[in-house]
Amino acid sequence: MDEITSDFLRRAIAESELYGEDPWVFLRELGQNSRDAHAAFIQIATRTEGRQASLLFEDDGLGMTLSHARAYLFRLYASSKSDDACAAGRFGVGFWSILRFGATRIEVHSRTLSESFGVVLAGDLSEWKDVRCRRDRQGTTILLVRPDAGVRPDDFDDQVHRSAIRYLAHLRTAGRRPRPLPVSLNGRSIERPFALKSPGELRFRDGAVEGVVGFGPRPYYKLYARGLPVMEGAFLDEIEGKPARTGSKAEREGVAPVFLLNGNNIDVVLSRETVVWNRALRELVRVARRRFDELVSRTIDGSTSTSSAGRLWTLFDSIVRSVGRGPIWMRTSAVVLGLLIVGGSLGHAQ
Repeated sequence: MDEITSDFLRRAIAESELYGEDPWVFLRELGQNSRDAHAAFIQIATRTEGRQASLLFEDDGLGMTLSHARAYLFRLYASSKSDDACAAGRFGVGFWSILRFGATRIEVHSRTLSESFGVVLAGDLSEWKDVRCRRDRQGTTILLVRPDAGVRPDDFDDQVHRSAIRYLAHLRTAGRRPRPLPVSLNGRSIERPFALKSPGELRFRDGAVEGVVGFGPRPYYKLYARGLPVMEGAFLDEIEGKPARTGSKAEREGVAPVFLLNGNNIDVVLSRETVVWNRALRELVRVARRRFDELVSRTIDGSTSTSSAGRLWTLFDSIVRSVGRGPIWMRTSAVVLGLLIVGGSLGHAQ
């Protein structure tokens, strides 16, 4: 291996490690690239044979020419998406997270409406060979092959399945009207709706913001950007860049707000672990709080018509106890909730 290739490999691995310790994070990056290429579906297939395991990742997106791949895909810090407002990836690093898979052979095949190419690379990038494109339709195929001596086929498949669910189950299409992007693994869909294991949850879609709010034993949120997981925590204040609140795990369990939120216009930083504070993110937080207030109102309306005053006070006490250390908007909601409970109880008593 020459010095230039060795240096490139070292820098590519170092950049991919910014995404955290999970070696399967490359599934997110490949899914993001497919989405940004306006794919309508993604297919993933696994195979184990002898001492080798392979993973095939393909989409029906716009595809790319070899010159485009050389200029952007196969380089570091070069992105053709900088001016694309719908694009999720803009840093020119994500593709090389495939090195985390530990492949000994990497194949890339892509076809546009007018051109196609295929290349095979050694896992350490020391060799490059042009081959005939294996695709007969527009889109891109990535094949990764690695030695997996001693790993059972079922274990390999389970690892890929869990990681695909984690990173791609909520992936959204590109464009002005995003919708769920179908992803299949070995012929089975891994797409999942935004949902909580919470009675009375409220699912919503409000412009570029979608998700579900509900109640849980402790305050919690999980944030997605264009269907790709970004960050999670206890209070929405953290999304706004405010210091994380302490003590939430030590509080007694009660009834607390829970959010699963996806912003189709928000931007993330290179590490994908936090978001850029801008107008789109402010709108997401505003919508999330408004939808939680709506859920509280619906819950009170239902409770005051079916429950006794004692049960209502129990509900109120649980909510106040859970949000007592929360942000001001949450404590205000609890006070309003209490007034509604009192009013409802008095009304029934009359």
